[in-house]
Amino acid sequence: MITRDRGSAGRRLRHSPVTIRAMNLQKSINRITELFGMFRFRIEAANQADLYDVSKLAEDVMIPVLRSAYNCQFLRNLNREKRDFAGLDLGDDNARIAFQITSDPSIAKIKDALQKIVAHKHYLRYETIYIYVLKQKQNKYSKKPLQEITKGFFHFDPDEHIIDSRNIIARIRNFDYEVIQSIEQTLEVHFANPAKYFLRGQAPKRTETLTVNLMPIEIPSQLFMGKANYDRNEVIEQSRENQFFVSRRSSDRAIVWAALKLKGLSFSSDWVVRSGSIITFHNLKDETLALSALVEPGTADPIPWRTYITKANQELDVDHLNIVKELLRTTLQAQLRHRRIIWQHQERLFNFIDPERNASEKRKEIRKEAWSRGRKDGRIVYRVHRWEDDPERIKFHEHLAFEASFDLYDSQWFMAIKPDWFCSYDGYKKSRLHKGRVSFLKRNEHNSDVLESLLFITEILQKDQKKPLLKDVRLPPIALGDLVTLPDSPSIDDAEWLQQDEKRKRRALDAKAKLSLF
Repeated sequence: MITRDRGSAGRRLRHSPVTIRAMNLQKSINRITELFGMFRFRIEAANQADLYDVSKLAEDVMIPVLRSAYNCQFLRNLNREKRDFAGLDLGDDNARIAFQITSDPSIAKIKDALQKIVAHKHYLRYETIYIYVLKQKQNKYSKKPLQEITKGFFHFDPDEHIIDSRNIIARIRNFDYEVIQSIEQTLEVHFANPAKYFLRGQAPKRTETLTVNLMPIEIPSQLFMGKANYDRNEVIEQSRENQFFVSRRSSDRAIVWAALKLKGLSFSSDWVVRSGSIITFHNLKDETLALSALVEPGTADPIPWRTYITKANQELDVDHLNIVKELLRTTLQAQLRHRRIIWQHQERLFNFIDPERNASEKRKEIRKEAWSRGRKDGRIVYRVHRWEDDPERIKFHEHLAFEASFDLYDSQWFMAIKPDWFCSYDGYKKSRLHKGRVSFLKRNEHNSDVLESLLFITEILQKDQKKPLLKDVRLPPIALGDLVTLPDSPSIDDAEWLQQDEKRKRRALDAKAKLSLF
């Protein structure tokens, strides 16, 4: 509730105590989300630098947080009772809850932890066991191989018992403000002060600002989902009478493309199809939209994406979340096509392709893109390589490429960009020389090269929202923010880093040489 107060200084707004408390609570939740994010990125930086065992350092820090979040007031560090307590790190014998803390989200690590828990019969002591991932857990874990390990000795559901910071934030959101404030203060002390937390009171000699390959994005507030009106078998049969062909083994997406062609229609790639429904950010109620021709009238209602990814019990619907992520990927695909950046399905990469040309022009074998930090003539993003002994023959096409993945932290969407390379034999399909060439390029890249590629790709992706290609083109559906930066992070000496990198390369070459002797 907001009330107005008139005074000599004019009109001002005054918030009621209830409103102020709600605002402070949300502010604390936002800060907790930010602190967990800072911690996660510093873990990744620490792992790359081989500085310390982050999981061990995190055990004591997480105790007060997990005590509050999971109502286990007697939680303690089991490794203080017995060094390297097999399979578990924290435990509360009274609440019969235990936690394994790890920075490795792989299913191999989960299996290893469960195998140790079963082997040492920890399930007799602890009824509920969680595995807490310090970085970020995978979107999905297969239940069957994990159930084969637990064998019914204790209940372990990966959707429920493999957790990360997002699960903690979801649990504490409805807690009393005093509890949330206490958790915020705990994280503030340990996560916001890398000198105190990571180096145990020893101030780093130098600090620097780290650039993370992650950027906040804004997406449409709602999506449209309509029931498909085509018959899959009919589309398959009719396609045989036309120049294109789909079979019973074709994907649902291929069937939709074929159904559009049969109606003499075409459409962009920004949609997905799941369980007989077409999902997109486009308004499927618009009958002039080509995609609407494949949807039953009256079934295409707008749905807020927040509602779509939330189950009836207010838990996160992981399957629907993954559908939205795929929709964001296809939307980005459509958004970038006019810039001649295309999606390569086999390697799941976005590739810069050959420069656009008129039909009368000779094919250009090199493409450059200008950017603010580069040379005036631009940076090479695509080129044709020819055989030295036969210049008439193309050896391969080399593309600057990148991975793009999406994730939701609390209520904010982020896109992660990972620079890469791709080699094709025809401008799209993977060349047999791809693996060797890309390995060569990556071996000769340093951190500064990767950072430059990241900054370059980011600037190219942001061009449309700063200056649309055409005056009548609306702003892109996915609006990109600036890359996340972490100020005051421990500085890594580049010369020492490169020296260690060269040592690793020499050890790998020596090992390969020894293997060749046998």
